[in-house]
Amino acid sequence: MTAFRRLVRPKVEAQAQQLAFIIPTLVLFMLLSGCTTEQEQPEQQEATPPLVTSSVASPETEPFTLRGSGFVQATEKINVVAEVSGRVVEVNPKLSPGKRIAAGEVLFAIDDRTYRAELARAEAAVASAKVSVDKAARERARQQQLVESGATSQRALDNASIEFAASEAQLQQAQANLTLAQKRLEDTRVMSPFDAEVIVDNVTVGAFVSVGASVAELFDVNAVELLVGLPQRDADLVLAHRQRVADNDKALFATISKEQVTFGQQARLVDVEPQIERATRTVTLRFSLSALFNQQADTALFLGDYLHADMPVMLNKPLFSAAEGVVRKNAFVYTITGQQSKTLKKVAVTPLKRRDGRVFFTGEQSLANTPLLLSGLVQESNGMAVTIQAPSKAQ
Repeated sequence: MTAFRRLVRPKVEAQAQQLAFIIPTLVLFMLLSGCTTEQEQPEQQEATPPLVTSSVASPETEPFTLRGSGFVQATEKINVVAEVSGRVVEVNPKLSPGKRIAAGEVLFAIDDRTYRAELARAEAAVASAKVSVDKAARERARQQQLVESGATSQRALDNASIEFAASEAQLQQAQANLTLAQKRLEDTRVMSPFDAEVIVDNVTVGAFVSVGASVAELFDVNAVELLVGLPQRDADLVLAHRQRVADNDKALFATISKEQVTFGQQARLVDVEPQIERATRTVTLRFSLSALFNQQADTALFLGDYLHADMPVMLNKPLFSAAEGVVRKNAFVYTITGQQSKTLKKVAVTPLKRRDGRVFFTGEQSLANTPLLLSGLVQESNGMAVTIQAPSKAQ
């Protein structure tokens, strides 16, 4: 028994020594791990509201206009062609692109000597045919008297009547030839059918022109228009104002400008296309530019010019303007409200136009002198806290 105890005791003592080393080591490792975890945890900090810029909504009291643009075009345009052939002996000095020619003014003339000779022959033929008719008429009358007295047969009267009818037909043919000769002589002098401006000329003195040859292209300065396409919403505002002025027996006029030149309030709204243009989704308004063209001796406008038309509109809501960037998604703005802590409030607006870095818009509620969010934030929401810089009306 004593021998067994001697053998066991050394083994137990060795295990106890090992445990005495391992346990403190584990405790120290756990303490060190706990310290490291606590050190790696960041301290909780309060989120600072983003610093933003703003723009004050300014009330607009000036008469409001919407701008549309389009190209000048002519509703009446003709291609001048020669109706008789011959050599050109005269060309109007004003028959040049951009020049004006009055209605009835000669554009160019063709050598008319041949056509005057044709007219003289036609006049002689008519005179001869008239003599033949008179002679046949007298013969028919004589045969009629002879038939009534029984001195000749009905056949002789019938032959005289046939001769008279034939002579009358010849007279009619001669008169038709005379009319044609007169027309051909007149066609040697080509005249402008209306007050025109020259687009193209293709004739010179000495040139030979053939029938049907194109010699010039003109357009009627009394039939010049500007087509302007507007979104449906903008067109409705213009048409509402048009109805208001029509109630006072007036017409709606737009102010026309080209680049840096303003021609004044000369374009009259004459028509509205009944259907929306499918490609552009716009309503087409047709303005007459005739008054503007007629007031220009040497007009500064040409077909194909790109013009701007500023159209008066009728607004039934208050109008404001602010820096262009305040409108979000073309539908709303964020006002910045609160005395101490500032928060965002989403407000629906209707933008109407942008000009010189500012946007003009209407809204259901008054936004006069209200700061609007100008900065673009990654996240924007109703009630979001912000820190605002001092608003400036210049923004």
